[in-house]
Amino acid sequence: MRFASKLYRVVEVCRVGRAQLRKVPGFYHPDLDRVRRQAEFTARHSMAIRIYISDDQGQVVCDVPVPVAAAG
Repeated sequence: MRFASKLYRVVEVCRVGRAQLRKVPGFYHPDLDRVRRQAEFTARHSMAIRIYISDDQGQVVCDVPVPVAAAG
């Protein structure tokens, strides 16, 4: 079954060890506004170094700002 509309998902890029990065993709959803809200929630509660939204073709739709952790 093929969907007529695009699908979107949140992707977290996390550090694994000192030199490796790992992408942690989320589930696809057709509602971009809902995915944006999920991305904002994820950014507030994640240790990811980068969070972005991609479409079902793998293209980056937008970057989500990641809050800087408070030092100390």
